[in-house]
Amino acid sequence: MSFWTQQNLDPKMKHRFRVTIPDISDKFAWYAKTVDKPSFKFSPQNENELYLGEVFPDTKILTNPSWQNINITLVDVYSADPENSTNSTTTIDLTTSLVKLLQEANYGTNSYFERTFQEVRIEQLDSNGKPLELWTLVSPILIDVNFGNLDYSSSEFIEIKLTWSYSTVKYTMYDSKGKQTDILSPAIQQ
Repeated sequence: MSFWTQQNLDPKMKHRFRVTIPDISDKFAWYAKTVDKPSFKFSPQNENELYLGEVFPDTKILTNPSWQNINITLVDVYSADPENSTNSTTTIDLTTSLVKLLQEANYGTNSYFERTFQEVRIEQLDSNGKPLELWTLVSPILIDVNFGNLDYSSSEFIEIKLTWSYSTVKYTMYDSKGKQTDILSPAIQQ
């Protein structure tokens, strides 16, 4: 399908994405409902400074940009126990995986999360499921986990909201033949 009047141009769609968190699952998180793409923000150093006698007293001087936290919303999933005919469920689920990470945490300067989560990958996909772009969060730190709420009047999915901070990102784009080009590939100091 052509987009507007350009035959070889298609829009990127919000629902075509894949999230991979290697430390939670070896495969991509098919239960990821929403994810923020990375963003950065500049802050003016000298906002609202007034110099008497100047025509334009509020000249902006920007600081270096800073990466903003991202949120990933996951649908909480569990697997039914095929061995048990009473339809009970096992404790193998997303909540249990995250609670185990919390239980094993060693907080401090080198926290468990800093050492364990090496990266989080966010892929934007085309209409055929091939990657268009890849955002890789480098040294992500899980700073907030919200396990959702329960409500008798609702039949909605339970959602787990994760907030990530990170040191920087790698950005890779793919051409129509699948060849990848690293656009933003910062040198990381270890």
